[in-house]
Amino acid sequence: MGTNVACGADLSGPQDGPRRLRSGPMDSFGGFGAAREVEVDLLTDAYRISGIVETRFGRATDIVNQQSSTHITVSRATISEHADPAATVSAPSALVAVSSILLLSAPNLTGEASTEMRIQKRPVRVEMALPPLRVTGVMHIAPGSRPADGLLNMTDPFLTMTDATVTSAAHPELAHSAAAIAVRRDRAQLLVIADDEHLPSTKEPRYLSDVGLRRLVHDDEVK
Repeated sequence: MGTNVACGADLSGPQDGPRRLRSGPMDSFGGFGAAREVEVDLLTDAYRISGIVETRFGRATDIVNQQSSTHITVSRATISEHADPAATVSAPSALVAVSSILLLSAPNLTGEASTEMRIQKRPVRVEMALPPLRVTGVMHIAPGSRPADGLLNMTDPFLTMTDATVTSAAHPELAHSAAAIAVRRDRAQLLVIADDEHLPSTKEPRYLSDVGLRRLVHDDEVK
């Protein structure tokens, strides 16, 4: 397999420091709590990995944002390469580099914060390009802020997108929908703001291209 995905029981050694799933009440983030098994589906730019992670969190974004190791452990893993999706590999466990993950979905999680931690936000429908994937859904941002702020001015590497639809022109078999997914924001090459109640209805959608440029292009700047 490639360098982003590693398989086999012998990969639990000290070089990456992951904790085995059978390590008692300690969860995969080094904390103590009611850890449980959760089904996940991860997409990198080359691989799809499905299986089980052990977590005490209730949102897909927390699974990756609160990950203290450089790799996340997926047990009972099924791995396929985008270039050859029919050739799947099964493994008791696989280590996936967190930095390589473009999307993570956990169908059995609600995707909502607990009541005491919930912050009022407004929904904005967006489209994000994370080659070879394109994701359409709803991003939730703080009142009074711009959608670009939700992408550029965050400390967490992953953001939540709800009512999400994933497509890929290069790999149509990757198309699927999810109630909520975790999206790697710094891998987005293009953000299209398709529907925002704070934008005048007569305006065209705003575009944020090439996130590294940190520049929001407005219609009135285009000559």
